[in-house]
Amino acid sequence: FEQAWQNILDRHPALRTAFVWQGLKKPQQIVRAKLTLPFRYLDIGDQTKEQQTHSLNQVCEKDRAQGFSPEQAPLTRVTLIKLAEADHRLIWSSHHLVMDRWCIPIIFDDFTRFYENLLKGQLLPEKKSPPFKHYMRWIQQADEKACKGFWLQQLAGLKSSIPLTRFSHTDKNNQIDSETCYLTGENWQNLKKSCQHQRVTMASMVQGAWSLLMNKFTGSQDVVFGVVVSGRPAAIPDVESIVGTFVNNLPVRVQLPRQLTVGEWLKGLQRDAQRRAAYEHVSLTQLQTWSKLRSTQNLFDSILVWLAPSQTTGPQGLEFTPISADLA
Repeated sequence: FEQAWQNILDRHPALRTAFVWQGLKKPQQIVRAKLTLPFRYLDIGDQTKEQQTHSLNQVCEKDRAQGFSPEQAPLTRVTLIKLAEADHRLIWSSHHLVMDRWCIPIIFDDFTRFYENLLKGQLLPEKKSPPFKHYMRWIQQADEKACKGFWLQQLAGLKSSIPLTRFSHTDKNNQIDSETCYLTGENWQNLKKSCQHQRVTMASMVQGAWSLLMNKFTGSQDVVFGVVVSGRPAAIPDVESIVGTFVNNLPVRVQLPRQLTVGEWLKGLQRDAQRRAAYEHVSLTQLQTWSKLRSTQNLFDSILVWLAPSQTTGPQGLEFTPISADLA
């Protein structure tokens, strides 16, 4: 089990990177040739259920408090805790600088292959994983003039951001409140049928709904909000199998429809998203510079995240059941 995780570290250069900046004009990402994965094994199988719960909470709290130092690679570590003979808890911590959510199924697929081969006593030679540097080279060669032109057009006439701070709910300790709601089976099925009927993706439908919500709260027919994009350019071969951080936060500007039907408007949102795909690599800092907003103004005050659930299938004889995921 430990060796399979070590093989993952060996396979993906992004997981062996550190970041240095002190004394440098520009921060640098350094790839270490060889590193040992921090792997810890704990056995609490002799504890009661209550004791195990307490021990697990303590381990998680200490792991979260430990954090990472960006200049010290690797920025990932694994803890395996035995609860019973056939029941273990896996704690996998990683810095967002070296991988994003898209990478989770990539890594678990690799783990499955490595683990099964090791059980068979086989170390099969395989094609190297495409490195993250392919993406960095692509960015360096990207047409910055075309990128700037696209985003200047998107932000044209935007003179002020649309603040939502007066609608937020925080407690005295400035902790953001949260609320979870679920669509019932019938409503969910109706929503899927509506997307199929309009021939738009669920993401486009959700963006349309969010635009209407923004309009309700701000009274503006011209709304801007942030979206999270995967940021993986289709022009890079095998980009879907590269481990690294591609994810980005970008503004979406929506003009509320006056004479369009709902279907026409949603199709327009989808076409806009398709056009943005070629320019998703630009940083939010750069966009702020290109916009006419003051440096003290945000491009957006809300962000919409639409994610499909990650699939984490395990090797034969091992079953992975996701418990939780924390961002710290």
